[in-house]
Amino acid sequence: MGKTLTEPAATPYAEALLLCDNKQVEEDLLKIIELLDTIKPLGDYFASPKVDTKTKKDFIKKIFEKQVSNTTLNFLLLLVDRRRIKILSSIIDKYLDLRSSESNEAEYSVTSVVPLNAEQQENLKTALKSLSGADNINLSTTQDPTILGGLVLQSGSQIIDLSINGELRSISNYLGSNFEL
Repeated sequence: MGKTLTEPAATPYAEALLLCDNKQVEEDLLKIIELLDTIKPLGDYFASPKVDTKTKKDFIKKIFEKQVSNTTLNFLLLLVDRRRIKILSSIIDKYLDLRSSESNEAEYSVTSVVPLNAEQQENLKTALKSLSGADNINLSTTQDPTILGGLVLQSGSQIIDLSINGELRSISNYLGSNFEL
């Protein structure tokens, strides 16, 4: 099921979690989303209609009982009862989005050819604060030599391509040719 269809269903659950205002719940959810990203079959298992509710609940208790808070564990069991466990990753994503907007934070992914030093990262954060109006900017950086130089910034679906490769592609499009590197 696509995220477009699951997001409306995920919103009330994410908002309910947000009302808990529990830092431990947020840490638990980050652990869970990392686990779901690492072990892909786990999400398939939760989504499978062939596995009955009791089996899923027993599995969740066995895996998470000592790893997460009681609030988070009860929330996971509620999702199984309501047959919403299959959209767990969408709920967590929505929760993190709501938490981020509530605390006036912005997440940016930065791609550069070479690693950015601390001073460059601070300068970039300052520029992004004024651009986005956020009080706090969280950067995740990656390196990609194919961009040739400059930066590619991404926040959600918004992409700001300030790379040499992007400029060459733009010029190529303007001239009516196809640029491929």
